[in-house]
Order: sequence, then structure tokens, then C-alpha cells
Amino acid sequence: MVNRSSGNSYIADIPNAQLLLPNGEAFAFRSQKPIAGITQITVTNANAKTIRVI
Repeated sequence: MVNRSSGNSYIADIPNAQLLLPNGEAFAFRSQKPIAGITQITVTNANAKTIRVI
């Protein structure tokens, strides 16, 4: 896993993983204000073999 910070964002790249629906289509997850102090969480496919959590 590769972790880094950029401004107020914490970014984690998770290799050898993908977000896929049961039909094989890629998707992204986003949660606005999940808890106090956290503005947003996003989880996306950074590339064909990596998930990015911001």
C-alpha cells in the first residue's frame, strides 16, 4: 500500500485490487461527511490494478 498526504487529504493506493460490480463494470464509492471532521471519502479505481482511497 502506498500512503501520502496532499493538503488536507490522506491518499492510500491499494495495489492488486479493483472495484467491480457483479456484472464486471467498474464503479466508485463516495460518502459526504461520514463522521465529524471528515468532509468526504472517495474510493475509485486509480488504474487497472489499483484502488485509490482519498
